Amino acid sequence: MNRHNPVLTNGCGRIRYNGREPLTTLVRLDFEPPSLSDNRGHQERLLASLEKIAPGPWTFPLPVLRRLPEVMDAGTVQAFVCPDTGQVVDLISGVHHEKAFGLAVDLGTTTVVARLVDLADGREVQHAGALNLQMAWGEDLLTRIAWVREGKLDRLRSLVLETINGLNDQLTSGAGIDPREVRACVVAGNTVMTHLLLGVDPRGIPREPYLPVANSFSCQRAEDVGLNLSPAAPVWFPPNVGSFVGGDVLAGVLAAGMARDEGPSLLLDVGTNGEVVLGGADWLVACAGAAGPAFEGGVAKKGIRAQEGAIDHVAIDPDGRVTCTTIGGGKAKGLCGSGLIDAVAQLFRAGLLDRTGALRRGESFLIIPGGKTVDGQPITLDQTDIANFLRTKAAMFAAVDLTLDRVGLSPTDLKRVYLAGAVANYIDVDEAITIGLLPDLPPNRFVPLGNASLEGAHLCLMHRQARIDLRALAARVSYLELNAEREFMDRFAAALFLPHTDESHFPSLAARLGKRQC
Repeated sequence: MNRHNPVLTNGCGRIRYNGREPLTTLVRLDFEPPSLSDNRGHQERLLASLEKIAPGPWTFPLPVLRRLPEVMDAGTVQAFVCPDTGQVVDLISGVHHEKAFGLAVDLGTTTVVARLVDLADGREVQHAGALNLQMAWGEDLLTRIAWVREGKLDRLRSLVLETINGLNDQLTSGAGIDPREVRACVVAGNTVMTHLLLGVDPRGIPREPYLPVANSFSCQRAEDVGLNLSPAAPVWFPPNVGSFVGGDVLAGVLAAGMARDEGPSLLLDVGTNGEVVLGGADWLVACAGAAGPAFEGGVAKKGIRAQEGAIDHVAIDPDGRVTCTTIGGGKAKGLCGSGLIDAVAQLFRAGLLDRTGALRRGESFLIIPGGKTVDGQPITLDQTDIANFLRTKAAMFAAVDLTLDRVGLSPTDLKRVYLAGAVANYIDVDEAITIGLLPDLPPNRFVPLGNASLEGAHLCLMHRQARIDLRALAARVSYLELNAEREFMDRFAAALFLPHTDESHFPSLAARLGKRQC
């Protein structure tokens, strides 16, 4: 169980680690039988064997101590150990070809995604995603915190546990294993979601001075958290850095390798909370723009998350004729985030939407007729859908604009813009620039990461050095609290237009579209 140095690969900063040292490791412990001349206790006998493999100190929690008499008769014991906590978390008598699995979780406000991992080699075995069942109690974090004030913390906790445990059941069933064979878990979530999962009161987060109960949670037992894994499985949480910038974003920064970039880079987590991280090897600043669930299908009446049947790309000509594609190529179910971005951008390009976001031909626009949809109902965008979406994009742009200003940079100073989040793989960068969501930069500066939070959680599940690096990363991030920034609302209001009230923010776009639009 040796530490390994990270290795950067593939030219765009994504990080990989040599070797493996997972959160839980299975080791074989051979020991001498007891005798009158060697009357050491079972614990001391196993510790001596374990420390020959991996120097301690190691401890045996009480539930493991209670099991020692039943496992020691075999003469050989296999132990699941957690290097981070220095604990022996479980014992198995005899020698078996024991398989050990881990669970990496991206705990999102809207969507939860989980990956089942073979701890022996780090490969993905299965993955699945589901809507966070807390959505029934509010699409945004502030609404859920309001329910906590009404005494519903336990209910919200049970819903998120039901979501994660349901995914684990699905994954382990698909792999043909028992859920109790999952021996370790990393959960990467934002600050509020981590509090809700652990049953910790988050009410201090949205009010001045915007304090969580904790930014860093210690490793917990699955049984204590409420996860239906091996009861003693360690559950590790990437640390948070502020009221609305959590371990999920930091996990994405780690996976991207952004913290090792020489020049300033920007990471945008295009999700419900619109997190922004700016910086590189020398410094990092983070904030969250509270974007809402638009990019995960949450504001349009026909919006859905990125899944089979979601309209992911849209083209509209000046006569209003529409062509579009769906994920999987089948009939349409609704518009996902990238499809919504395309639709608004294309309506604007075609002159069917003015700079204020008002439709020029009626109160709604037909994207696809009912005959081409799964449920037989047409998919349209109306004025309310567009207004809600513009608020989302304005919050995201204002967060970026203010963060750049606070450190004395302009968008042209950015070497790379990392796009994280499930929708990032589908975004057409040119269309996102057209509506004023992304800064006006050459396309080759944008790096789609996909679900970087899940990738970071996977790295932390498999590599102790990744866990060490992530804690060090959290310690050097400066947090910008947008709730305390009076200028934020002014920048938000300016960004409600297409692409912006100040066209100097989008010089190439103004040249392409002409003065009629910009």
